[in-house]
Amino acid sequence: MKFVDYICLGLLLISPMAVCADTELSVGIDSKYVTEGRNNLSLGGIFWTNINYATSENWALHVTYGVSTDAKVSYDELNVTIAYQNTVNEVNYVIGLTQIKFFKDKTSDTEISFETIAYQDNFISPYISVVYSMLQAGFFGTGH
Repeated sequence: MKFVDYICLGLLLISPMAVCADTELSVGIDSKYVTEGRNNLSLGGIFWTNINYATSENWALHVTYGVSTDAKVSYDELNVTIAYQNTVNEVNYVIGLTQIKFFKDKTSDTEISFETIAYQDNFISPYISVVYSMLQAGFFGTGH
């Protein structure tokens, strides 16, 4: 079993009823693994498995494991995030702390994030996401 399997099993053992009621499991695939404007893998894309567990109305735990889709590329990473979310005057915000483990490189990163979205009656909702990477000692962000 991989590390992520132990985390998922641990969540189920801690509180099976709560985990089932407040948990979302998703899988996905990206044909290219592009972040911060650069392609992170020389060949192929990345396959993701994600578990989101709402521990309360405002707190959540997110565990994401990604592995290269190309057998010639040895790459996998694990992201574990604890996030607090709230809404004030129809503006939703999320503050998160993420630990990222890059297994091949035997390195890790800690990221602090802040996201906000203003819900409006029309279909355009302003969105801003800012992340500080301790490994890179810098910020990156997106918005629309």
